[in-house]
Amino acid sequence: MIKKTIMPFVAAITLAACTAHADVNRYNFTVPISNTPDGSKVVLVDFDLDQPVDSAYVENGRVSFDGTVENPFIGRLIVNGVRGRMFVVEPGEITFELKTTSGTPLNDEWTRYRDAYQELGRQYQALPEDADEAQQQAIIDRANALSDSIIAANANNALGAYLFLQEAYNLEPEELNAALERWPKFRDSKRIQKVIETFARKEATAAGQHFTDFTIEHDGKTYKLSDYAGKGTPLLVDFWASWCGPCRRESIVLKDLYSQYHDRGLEILGVAVWDEPENTLEAIEDLQLPWLQIINGQTIPTDLYGILGIPHIMMIDGDGTILFRGLQGDELREAVAQAMGDGVMPIEVPEAEAAE
Repeated sequence: MIKKTIMPFVAAITLAACTAHADVNRYNFTVPISNTPDGSKVVLVDFDLDQPVDSAYVENGRVSFDGTVENPFIGRLIVNGVRGRMFVVEPGEITFELKTTSGTPLNDEWTRYRDAYQELGRQYQALPEDADEAQQQAIIDRANALSDSIIAANANNALGAYLFLQEAYNLEPEELNAALERWPKFRDSKRIQKVIETFARKEATAAGQHFTDFTIEHDGKTYKLSDYAGKGTPLLVDFWASWCGPCRRESIVLKDLYSQYHDRGLEILGVAVWDEPENTLEAIEDLQLPWLQIINGQTIPTDLYGILGIPHIMMIDGDGTILFRGLQGDELREAVAQAMGDGVMPIEVPEAEAAE
């Protein structure tokens, strides 16, 4: 698989066979939880299934879990609606440190692989400004080979599926199908099944198509995209979440665009997804976002539009036609400038972005 840039990936090794004996399958870990009151509930979630597995409560600034697992899975802790780091829930005593998770085979390998991959990233960033394309591609090829070998070694387990999922975000539909022919077990992953479905939905809501409406219920009220889109004025729709760092950074660009073009008719609509409403409202105040917002979208809009990562920004013209989607930063500034009359806005489908 060829990637155009160095992307962060997690590591994996082939899982050892598990026995049915409870002690052999037992896992336990304790995690420091900062800035969270004692008694707060922490939920352990199976990432692939997006379902809670266990819960515990913060005590003396820490939370502990103890259980059994026959088939290791990728876990994530949710603290007051905020998503924590990813790690492998597998038999053994798992140790959480500031930036690493260790103490069990897969988590140890995860750390080693991450370190190796980050070193390649540092080498890429350290290339001189006049480095030619061959020098850049050499490092990218090494990174691709590293991730490809790890995926191949774990073609029959959850960690391999998680790694493949990160690759899948950057593939074209035909490339995804070819990869799944090579590693058919990954089709069992609920997340990868969703990627396959997402590609179809993304095509149906691509640039040049009329926007597809959705309905969100929140706090006893009903909100629709059609309440704001296709009303005769151009609209930027920002799919975002309070916990998403890139979303917060992109709000600076959106503020600039709002200041520059609002008087000329541009509207912005925030659609909060994958987030707790109270956290969304706090972030709106924190970031001082002046535009309209739809709260508590969860997965409804992202499923409908085939959105795999946020922030995801879409521009709709006054007649309801999608002009572009998936642009950020300077590319977004340029596209909006063109759409607002400072040039001819071509309708084209940008490349898919990686997920947060």
